[in-house]
Amino acid sequence: MQRERIRKLFANIMHFVALLAAISLVARYGFYIPEEYAELFTLADEIVIGGFLLNSAIQLLLAKERVAYLKANFFEYIIAFLLVAQLFVLRYLFYSPRFTEIFQKLNIVSLTQVYIVVFQVYIGFQIIVEFVKVNSALNTMSLPPYLLIAGSFAITILIGSGLLSLPKATHTGISYIDALFTATSATCVTGLIVVDTGRYFTRFGQIIILILIQLGGLGIMTFAAFFSIMTGRGMDVRHNLALRDVLSVEVIGHVKSTLTLIVLYTFFIESAGFFTLNWLFKKAGELSPFSALFHSISAFCNAGFSLYTTNIAGFKHNIPVILTFAVLIILGGLGFLVLIDLGRGFVASFGREKVPILSLHSKIVLTTTILLIILGGLIFYALEKDNSLVEFPLGEKIVNAFFQAVTPRTAGFNTLDFSSMTLPTYLLIILLMIIGASPGSTGGGIKTTTFAVLLGLVRAKVRGDPEVNMFNRSIPKDIIDQAFVVLSLALATIFTGTFIMSITEGYSLTRLLFEEVSAFGTVGLSTGITSHLSSVGKLVITVTMFVGRLGPMAFAYTILYRARPRKTRYIEERVIIG
Repeated sequence: MQRERIRKLFANIMHFVALLAAISLVARYGFYIPEEYAELFTLADEIVIGGFLLNSAIQLLLAKERVAYLKANFFEYIIAFLLVAQLFVLRYLFYSPRFTEIFQKLNIVSLTQVYIVVFQVYIGFQIIVEFVKVNSALNTMSLPPYLLIAGSFAITILIGSGLLSLPKATHTGISYIDALFTATSATCVTGLIVVDTGRYFTRFGQIIILILIQLGGLGIMTFAAFFSIMTGRGMDVRHNLALRDVLSVEVIGHVKSTLTLIVLYTFFIESAGFFTLNWLFKKAGELSPFSALFHSISAFCNAGFSLYTTNIAGFKHNIPVILTFAVLIILGGLGFLVLIDLGRGFVASFGREKVPILSLHSKIVLTTTILLIILGGLIFYALEKDNSLVEFPLGEKIVNAFFQAVTPRTAGFNTLDFSSMTLPTYLLIILLMIIGASPGSTGGGIKTTTFAVLLGLVRAKVRGDPEVNMFNRSIPKDIIDQAFVVLSLALATIFTGTFIMSITEGYSLTRLLFEEVSAFGTVGLSTGITSHLSSVGKLVITVTMFVGRLGPMAFAYTILYRARPRKTRYIEERVIIG
């Protein structure tokens, strides 16, 4: 009993140590610290690391089954071992004549500098470990999955806005409303901006934005669950049930494998995008690998954030760059379940096993996506060939028209100036933004499957069919009801936001509607009014981005999670419709 109390005491103390570690990291990178205080922060880092190592040793000594405890916490002990080993290795290397010249070229004149970097990396890993512990505790609470998702996004946005408000995050400072707007836009992978990301934010601020994009694109719960698996802690039944709803997995036993595949697919696609863009950017004269990394993650997560003042309009004549962005956007917008479905089919096609048939969900997503891109591109070309596309030769006209049919469905990158387009083009883009990407993807909107099911319902009613049939399968009535609810809530959100801004902002209805729909669909396209909105207008767009990223139905569940369905059933009476 005494042993267990000591263990719990140290576990609780480590939460405070982790908080101190986070404060130390934030202070170092977020504030301009005078030289006389630098040694104090180094001492603080050493105390924090000493605390982590001491706790690891005590917890292991007090464990009843030490081998089992090591297995359950292998990640934590591996990084502790690597830290100690690195310190001895670095000390040897630093004073070795062979490596002295290398350290001098890197402008490293003190072994303390190397230690600080190693310490901070270790502290970062330990903060992740502590975050996983806190997340596991939260998942044991009797909260519905949608509330956990909403809460995780809200907390991430608040932390992100705080980090972006730090002195070292920007060159000239930023108001909190603009920091909150930017953090929301990044976490909700929207891409609407009130300040120039490349010029206004420092590299530290840009890295914060990039982390928020990655967390928001895959979902905070997904990352937490993945690190739970990586640290050997696993997930309890309630955690699995929550993730089953988040990942839209039918069988709870498939949650872990699906989660692992999602992270692997993300890493592989974003890495391929990075190497491709880095090569193409170098050919175009852009020599920054960070730019390639930033844009690869931003494109796959359908975020639309760019380090260039004109977004990617500077590459409007560079067909390989445009097509690379388009592929990343499409893959991110299909949804992970569709990517996994396609991946399994691709792998099976090389073996003797029968290639599995695509699920109905994948068929609907792929068919709707292809049709929207083809039809959207053709209509855009017809509307803008003598306007925004007039300067391009035929091949570049087709590629840019194709790209403008891809990017409105939640990506937000643009190669053309949207402020100069015609009214019919605005209406086309607004429709594509409302539809958005697909379920389980990094994008927003009502989703392609919702749009397809509603079209199927219209066709069934016009033809007099009793059921909605697609690809020789019947769509359940509850799915059709959900589609109606999603569309209704989406239109209500868009109308409310546009109505409020029509009172507070002095722009045309078309521009305000475009901005609101872009926020709801987490698209990020703008006619150029975002940075000129009032504080009220920015808050309206901020809330809309949050609702759009969660999804209107999930947001409604979050607000009304305590409401109980009525059990009373009344007598039916018909009303006239239409």
